[in-house]
Formats: sequence, C-alpha cells, structure tokens
Amino acid sequence: MLRLVRDPFFWGSLLFIAAFPAFDFYILEANYYDSGAFFRLSAFSLLLVAAWLFWVVVCFVMASIRWPKRGWSGAVCLAVAALVFPMNILLGSRLPWQYYNFYRFHQARLDYVRPGDGNGGKCKAGGGTPRDLPAVQLSIDDAWPESYVTAAGTYVLYPIFLGTNGFSGFLYAPSLDDPIKELPELNLGFAKLWDREACVFLVGNQ
Repeated sequence: MLRLVRDPFFWGSLLFIAAFPAFDFYILEANYYDSGAFFRLSAFSLLLVAAWLFWVVVCFVMASIRWPKRGWSGAVCLAVAALVFPMNILLGSRLPWQYYNFYRFHQARLDYVRPGDGNGGKCKAGGGTPRDLPAVQLSIDDAWPESYVTAAGTYVLYPIFLGTNGFSGFLYAPSLDDPIKELPELNLGFAKLWDREACVFLVGNQ
C-alpha cells in the first residue's frame, strides 16, 4: 500500500479519472453561455484523450518492467488508468451540471413564470404569462425562453443544452401532467419530472 501511495503513476492515473468529468462539466458550462463552445472545445477533448492513451502506454510499459519484482501489484496504475472511460460514463458530468444549472437559476426562473398575483395554484410555476427577463442568464446564449400556451395552461421552456441533433432544457409547467402530450410541436423525446412542488420537467430529445 505504501508503494502505491508513493507511486507517481498511480496519482497520474487518478488525475485522469478526475480530469475527464471535470473537463466535460467545463464544456457544458461554457456551452451554456455560448452554444458554439461545445464544438470549439471538442479539439481539447481529443487532446485529453490522446494524453490519456499515451499515459496508458506508459503505465503498460512500467507494469511490464515492474512485473518481475511486483507482479500484479505493479499493474494497479494501468488498471486505474483503464477505469477512466467506464467511470466517466457511470459518473457522467451532465447530471451534476444539470443540478448545478437548475439550482443556480431556479428562483429567477420561478419569478419569471409566476403569475403577477403570486397565486400559482398547485404548482409554484403557476403557468402565468411570462414577463420581461430578469437580469440573469436563464437560457443558453441569453436566449429568450420559449412560451407555449395550451388548454392546460402556459409552459415555459428554458434551453440549457443545444447539440447537433437535439436539445435539452427545463420546462416550467402549470401541472404535473405529462408535457409531451401537450407539446407535440417540441418533438420531446423525454420528459423527466425534476421538481414536483414547482412542476418543473427536464425535457429534450437526445
């Protein structure tokens, strides 16, 4: 164990495990303020992957050199380095970023969609008529939130991610009813209830 703690290759492998989700989180945050950032930063993602591949080769060579003295314990660094992609998929940074984005702007979004009389009925969102935007960035690229007036009430969509083939966003609804039925024009592929009390859904088609 002491050898492992002192092993720079072990800590280097741990660094890569932390770097991948951290960089993904940074890309999502940058993309929120400028949707083109996602594609510009993809080049840096490739560099990170290339650096990781180089590191795996280095760990493999070191494991081979250490094999006569340390056996399988010398391959721990290689095993840790190989965990990067499974861990990144398992702990994907999009979910933490969505929580971060939701709680950072949630109150301002509620204030934006809440009716003028403050009576939101069962949902804090209330489905009231949207008013002027507050002085905070509520949607990607400072985009104006999209409003949809239906027989069930007013829905307000705040896009939080734009990709080549789809989008995702927070939808503030007048009720807990499935918004996909009410908003077929959005081509929603999923609608996950995010906040029951405020009737907020995470929606998108990717």
